[in-house]
Amino acid sequence: APNDPPAALAAMTRGITLFWGAGVDIDPLAHFFLALAEWDRDRFASALALASTALAQLQRADGRWDASWYCGPWFVGFRCLRLLHLVQAREDVQHKGLQFLLTRQRPDGGWGEQESTPLETAIVLILLRHSPHHPIRNRAIDRGRELLLEHQATDGSWNPSPWIKMVIGRCGGNEPRFLTWHSTTITSAFCLQALVHTR
Repeated sequence: APNDPPAALAAMTRGITLFWGAGVDIDPLAHFFLALAEWDRDRFASALALASTALAQLQRADGRWDASWYCGPWFVGFRCLRLLHLVQAREDVQHKGLQFLLTRQRPDGGWGEQESTPLETAIVLILLRHSPHHPIRNRAIDRGRELLLEHQATDGSWNPSPWIKMVIGRCGGNEPRFLTWHSTTITSAFCLQALVHTR
């Protein structure tokens, strides 16, 4: 905060410079403006319009968004598309993002960067359930549900996969290293939410 002691402000500034860097990260941008949209769309309409424009500019040609703090494009895509859908903005961008997700479904019915994972599959299913209708959407959802049910453990949980990532050294000009975090509880919560939402 501005009234923090100078030494604390200096330490925070140094930490941001060394570990976070300057520029726009899509993940916190989408989180922040989605929170504003869910709180009061009318009150923050002008800011949400600017955010929608920024998300459109940051979308890649194939329809994905690159995450800085999450593994893979699935969760950040979920947040970006949810925001655009909520504020009813940029249907062209929404369509391209939805098309990206549908065309990246794996032959086994799931989603994932290297292979299908329950977490990434669940995230995409939740998004598809709340997305505009598409000719292959319902079949894609059915196939994703089948994968989740097949991979549920006997104790009712799902195996976790990396979800949060932090790039070490991205601001220092060094070869970046990645720290990742995963959770059986969060993975299982997403999987259960996906199964409930797509019943």
